[in-house]
Amino acid sequence: MLSATNVQSWYPFPLFLGHEKTLVDDGIIKKIIQKTIPQKGYCKVLDVNCGDGKRLLAAMERNSSVQGLGLVRRNADIPVVLKEQTRERNLKVVVSDINTFMAQPEFDRLYLFECLSDYPENRHMELLQYSKMLLKPGGLLVTAAVKNSQDPNLRPAVLRDLLKKSGFYKVRSYWISASLRLLTGERINRNL
Repeated sequence: MLSATNVQSWYPFPLFLGHEKTLVDDGIIKKIIQKTIPQKGYCKVLDVNCGDGKRLLAAMERNSSVQGLGLVRRNADIPVVLKEQTRERNLKVVVSDINTFMAQPEFDRLYLFECLSDYPENRHMELLQYSKMLLKPGGLLVTAAVKNSQDPNLRPAVLRDLLKKSGFYKVRSYWISASLRLLTGERINRNL
């Protein structure tokens, strides 16, 4: 049922134009995981456009209680190495776009990196609000922005404001490289 392909055919390299590193760089992934995944305790992670699955696998390496779910757009987008890991670990890959993915609010972490640049600016808030609905109360949305992005809608200050307008609270940002900023927003800790 699953087949492999060259992940670079749809996974943006570099992440944003003018950025020297990508979110598949092992050092960047390690920083993301350290900031967003607890070392102990159950944590269910949804990685939208999970690519080669490096972020999910790194999360599981940090915390053996992580349950990972990656979304890919086509069966052909699932690399062989990721298929092998799904058999051995608490990891699942689903063919779905974030717009058509249906789930209860069950995720502790939602990684939404490459996805925002795939949508026009007028759909960003809708995408963030839908992502928030997939999170458990207290769950964390994680995304990134480039300091001098050629797309002004994907710069740190703009994305931080958009997270707040989308209903996230405790919006925080962390520099994880010279130009890449990690942004997190928490779903309010009660069902609304």
